[in-house]
Amino acid sequence: MQLTAQKLKKLETWLEAQREKKKLREKRIDDIKQVLLWLGGWIGSGWKGTVFYLICTIAAGVCGVTLGINTPTNIPCPNKKSLCYQLRLNKSQVLLPEEIDQVLQKYGLPEKKNQSKSKSLNKKLK
Repeated sequence: MQLTAQKLKKLETWLEAQREKKKLREKRIDDIKQVLLWLGGWIGSGWKGTVFYLICTIAAGVCGVTLGINTPTNIPCPNKKSLCYQLRLNKSQVLLPEEIDQVLQKYGLPEKKNQSKSKSLNKKLK
């Protein structure tokens, strides 16, 4: 009888703890909803919120473009004046048309294929 009473008491305390966790979780969710609603209202209320939203959007776009350009390890660019070349942080990883023959020779491709491939790559880059 004592064993079942102890198990019942443990179960009741566990259930009470679960109820408390649920209440705290719901309170946190409600707090987050309130903050998001306030932020949405502030953004839509006037020019300050709109400017803040635009600045955040532009910053996210610039970060995305920067990461998108700099993430690939080797990328071909048509020349050193191209935007593709200028936006790269590590310019040693950029392949320029004049370097294509050197890269093909480095990896041991035959001369005929070198010339035809470098011409086709040069055409693609332009």
